Amino acid sequence: MCMKEQNDILVTGGAGFIGAHLIKRLVKDGHRVVSLDDYSVGKKTNHVEGAIYYEMDINDIEKIGEKHSICAVFHLGNYSRIAPSYTENDKVWGTNLIGTYRVAEFCRKRNIKLIYAGSSTRFSSEGIEHSPYSFTKGMSVEIIKNYAKWYNLKYSICYLYNVFGPGYDSTPVPGYESVISVFEKQWKDGKSLTICGDGQQKRSFTYVEDVVDGFVKSWEYSENMEFQLNSQRQYTILEIAKMFSENICFIPERKGDRKESTSTNDNHIKFLDWKNSLTVEQWINQIKSSHNVNTMIKVEDTFRTIPEWPHTQVGSEVMINEGDVVDLGCLGWDWSGFFIGKKRVIGADPFCEEIEGAELYKGVVGPYDGNTRILYDGLCSSIISGKGHEVEMLSWKSFCQTFSIDKISILKINIEGGEYGLLNTMDSEDFLKIDQIAVSFHDWTNPLWEKQTLSTINLLEKNGFLVEKLECEWGWYLARKKPLENPK
Repeated sequence: MCMKEQNDILVTGGAGFIGAHLIKRLVKDGHRVVSLDDYSVGKKTNHVEGAIYYEMDINDIEKIGEKHSICAVFHLGNYSRIAPSYTENDKVWGTNLIGTYRVAEFCRKRNIKLIYAGSSTRFSSEGIEHSPYSFTKGMSVEIIKNYAKWYNLKYSICYLYNVFGPGYDSTPVPGYESVISVFEKQWKDGKSLTICGDGQQKRSFTYVEDVVDGFVKSWEYSENMEFQLNSQRQYTILEIAKMFSENICFIPERKGDRKESTSTNDNHIKFLDWKNSLTVEQWINQIKSSHNVNTMIKVEDTFRTIPEWPHTQVGSEVMINEGDVVDLGCLGWDWSGFFIGKKRVIGADPFCEEIEGAELYKGVVGPYDGNTRILYDGLCSSIISGKGHEVEMLSWKSFCQTFSIDKISILKINIEGGEYGLLNTMDSEDFLKIDQIAVSFHDWTNPLWEKQTLSTINLLEKNGFLVEKLECEWGWYLARKKPLENPK
């Protein structure tokens, strides 16, 4: 491992989609990070504060060694698409084969570990000879493994399977977008989703933060090993398309498309304790929930008073139950302030000030990880498309992980606020950790809110809650796992 204050970690392809997420994680963990990228696909808008960036060809990697003491190399800077590889010969061969040779030499000379982003095409039934891309990626693996035999090179190889997540559409180069990114854009534009061939091609999909976790864990693993970072579940392309829409059209298949994406071992589970934290279905549901927010909600300047909270109706039960109090949209702590000093209280609001005795996330907990815009009138805040303040947003799972939340006595959420769409992204495991959910709806006559109220109640009841409307202002509902037998 690296001495954080003495050595730098090099990430090739650091301005790309996955590279940016990896650098963000490494910087957060306290490491000094250097990126090498030729920006043929990567973007400077993907830069992470605290990292150092060099714009250069992968074959010039020795220039990095002249300026920095590198202790490990994460090699992501390869040519990374199948269909264009048939015509971009110099690029695919020069970057993948010769470039990986340069990286292996760089690591050999310094006796440092190489963590390589391999391609799952290596395990397809068509074999690595199916396209110039798959061939050069497969032979790059052979270079690394033989360097280990010949020169005792330390390595980990992480095979990637159709990575998705925030920023996966940050590469606007034709032919370099993922299938989910293409479907998302077509769906949002109201167009037919185009499927190449019959749509029966099978693929596995992996969330980008899970890929990053695999990279870091494989780096920390002491032995040379290959890891296939995937959920071991496959979907047909047609199944993925139907998660967005039934408006589908078929076009001729593309040269190089393989029929399946297989997984041949579970080393990532056995040796890295790797887990899949977000499925592709959950991600697509987040996309659709977020899009509905941005296209449907129109917030008027009608906020007058902070919602009255009926502590006497639920306060005693919250105190009896184990777990934390989570206040999403905590504003002036008017709601959760009742529990400060009695329970662990965690709030989330981009405009709230910190208060002694409570923990605060200065952002929004919403349908996805990334940024959003919030309309704030000094009293309440709501998501609105293209207007207001740009703030950070964490998904529910990321929020719980950040604050180490395992059990929740009560969760408060304003459905019309920045958290709109959040409940729809939760799965059964998320609901199991929550005893009570206090949900606020403004008693507006807007049909959207009436429909959303019924939809939310149905969702909560489906997940084992009993829902009742409380006698107070602003449309508060309380969802309990089970009725209180002996209320005080």
